[in-house]
Amino acid sequence: MVRENGILPVGAADLGWAVGCSCRGASHVRAGKPCQDAFGVWSGASGGYPCLIAAVADGHGDSQHDLSEVGSAIAARVAMNELLSPVPEDALYDSLLSMGEAFSATLPRRISDRWAEEVIADAATRFGGIPTGSNGQEMVVRRYGTTLLTARISSRLIMVGQIGDGDILLLRNGQRLEHLLDSPHDLVGTTTYSLSSRNAIPLWRTAVLPRGEGGLLLLATDGLSDSFGGSDHPQFTTFVRSLGERIAEFGIGRVAQSLPGWLSAYSQRGSGDDITLVLVMITPETEPMAEADQDATEEGSGYDPADRPEN
Repeated sequence: MVRENGILPVGAADLGWAVGCSCRGASHVRAGKPCQDAFGVWSGASGGYPCLIAAVADGHGDSQHDLSEVGSAIAARVAMNELLSPVPEDALYDSLLSMGEAFSATLPRRISDRWAEEVIADAATRFGGIPTGSNGQEMVVRRYGTTLLTARISSRLIMVGQIGDGDILLLRNGQRLEHLLDSPHDLVGTTTYSLSSRNAIPLWRTAVLPRGEGGLLLLATDGLSDSFGGSDHPQFTTFVRSLGERIAEFGIGRVAQSLPGWLSAYSQRGSGDDITLVLVMITPETEPMAEADQDATEEGSGYDPADRPEN
């Protein structure tokens, strides 16, 4: 089952539940600009195996990227379709490391190439053709620029990929917070990588880790963490843990109903940016992966969600 820009959970009790929400940024409301984020969540089976899939895209929105809300929608749709393609289960690989290498070698190229194809097709229809010249196609694609966060949860694995800014976090046991992908160290200020970047494929970051004890997986655009002073700020860490507590106490459905109000408040009192948040509550494995197969696992390092962030 697929949900785009809705707040009703999808999933199954033996694997987990996913929900997402997008909020138009306060600054975008004042300027009369649309929300330039997009997301999708899906639950079902692929290649005979159950899986949960999520994607979050954040269009850049400046004057060079004036079609980024279209680019982000295309990115979320393409990512969902590519993640749906059957992926051999880890049993066919000799280790988690080899599964991670296979995932990293295929996903970024498939999504990036397909996104560029669909963007060019949209531009050809929208403008009656693509400008000629050595960089005509590149200039058109740039107008659709967007970041992208992806996740695929299978019976034994959590697979994530990202290009550009935003946060992919995993909260284990309600307390241990893991930043699954390191931030690039060669960017300054608000600059970010993009699907529209020249030679975008090497700019992707990916990770594969065991589903194990499960946990709360978050995919969020940078508008959320910026409202707390950044993804490393203690208030943001406390917020993530409080989400886990709220889900444990009230259930993911009740929390989903509150997300639109919370995200709107964070944007108004914090970053002013569009905010999109996808939550995936992953249930523990019934037969956890052996410790010897976990060599490739990457680990990273009370705020009330109803209260406002302070900068």
